[in-house]
Amino acid sequence: CAPDEGDPIVVGHQPRKSQVKAAEKHHADAACVKEILDKAAKVSDDAREKKEDEEEASRAHAKTEILHAESNKDLLLKAELLIWGDWLGKIDEIGGNIYRIGAFAGLI
Repeated sequence: CAPDEGDPIVVGHQPRKSQVKAAEKHHADAACVKEILDKAAKVSDDAREKKEDEEEASRAHAKTEILHAESNKDLLLKAELLIWGDWLGKIDEIGGNIYRIGAFAGLI
């Protein structure tokens, strides 16, 4: 998707705040963001109609879209728009820096 001059993002389904921030961060074209989000919403709606697990269908769709990204920018945009934070697991943050993490990783 090409950068735009700040077109507003308008989609059929209300985007999450994180999705709006991701689009602004990557200077993404509003039409491109709308297309990505509309496809994701359609996958979710189709799964719901078929009485399938919506979250699993959304995860599979996100994986496919990210794998078929046309560029690094497209990959990052799709990853930020399509991956939900709670899909990443529950990992406790380790305080300190990378050296401390390396030194004490075996104790965790």
